[in-house]
Amino acid sequence: MDFVYFIPGHTAAGPKVLASVGLDKLLGKGHAFVATIVGVKAGQLCARRGDQVDGELEGVLVSAASDAVKFAPDEQVWEQAQASPEYWIGYSKAEPPKEESLRRSDFRGGYPVMMGNGEDWFIPPARRYPEGSALPCACKLGADGSETKEILVQYRDLWREVSAFAEPYYAGLQEKPDEKRVYPEMPLSTCIRLLGINYRVSRAEVNALGLITDTARMNIGLAAIDWPVFLSMVARESKPANPT
Repeated sequence: MDFVYFIPGHTAAGPKVLASVGLDKLLGKGHAFVATIVGVKAGQLCARRGDQVDGELEGVLVSAASDAVKFAPDEQVWEQAQASPEYWIGYSKAEPPKEESLRRSDFRGGYPVMMGNGEDWFIPPARRYPEGSALPCACKLGADGSETKEILVQYRDLWREVSAFAEPYYAGLQEKPDEKRVYPEMPLSTCIRLLGINYRVSRAEVNALGLITDTARMNIGLAAIDWPVFLSMVARESKPANPT
């Protein structure tokens, strides 16, 4: 099952309405139907239909009542996702959304990290050592035939956030041990954005499912900086050369 969303005070959840509450990137284009739910308010109850329905691309909304889009408070968990502008998020108690059902069509893989719902979710190494990234890139061909990759504009600030988090970890392992060194904790906002690379989730969905535990937060950070590969590289570099 997927998430269901309620946007009060609207009779048609068009692109502008979805954008006003930040759901446009999760749900995309389409139509929803009028319902009266959550505090007896009239508004739009909507959910994502699937990656491709009747020739349309990812993000189509269900436009008629179905098992996927209904208000059944005895069977669902509902909570307010945002106060202004207001919208609510709900999901089935018996079948909450799962990792696989929330994967984006351009799923990029990465390191598995166990989340609060007991499932492994995949975090792409946004910063690789000594350079590179698994974030979406544009491939460019130079006049001299050289090929380069540039992180897409909308992900460059995320790359900078992860890079700032990575540097103390990289430096700490390469320098002499320092018990006073303080390693940063990855901001929750960065963790959520990293989850959003592979999955159709934002703050509301991550909070609703209780995905980020203390342990998951630490492991998301390590996955994002390609920590296993970095450790293996450092180990190889520090290994004494074979005597001749």
